[in-house]
Amino acid sequence: MRPDTHNRRKFLTRLAAGAAGSTLASSISLSTSVIGATASPAAASDYLFADGLTYLNTGTLGPCRRETVQESTKTWEELESLPLKFYGGNGALLDVINIPTDENDAPAILKRFKEKIRPKTKVISVSHVFSSTGLRMPITEISALARSNGVLCIVDGAQAAGAIDVN
Repeated sequence: MRPDTHNRRKFLTRLAAGAAGSTLASSISLSTSVIGATASPAAASDYLFADGLTYLNTGTLGPCRRETVQESTKTWEELESLPLKFYGGNGALLDVINIPTDENDAPAILKRFKEKIRPKTKVISVSHVFSSTGLRMPITEISALARSNGVLCIVDGAQAAGAIDVN
């Protein structure tokens, strides 16, 4: 660093100028009208803007139109309530194993899995830790059960990493 181009006086001068500009900018109130603006009140209602807001930054990322937000929200709610709808039809038959929310007995859980395995069973898919209840599944035992029946065991372990020690 050369002392003649980088010194405390220049730094403080630039800092003060920046602070003054920031103060000036924050003291100017936003106007609800802009000279040259052609937006009609109906166009403003196309967005979710607060009353009186005029948004001028249209050259980069900006707010979506009200219709886009509503359609996105509708699709998101549909994805949350019918997630399989978006995966297409792979023709698999699912046997769902219901585990009561207060269930905490590993042998009882394992028994539920044993009762559902059939000769056509190809995959067991299970979460390691349920994010909804915190239930920790007996993964070692379920995996061993799957192997002994020639079944693939897929474990969703994403929630476990933050909840328990994972090896």
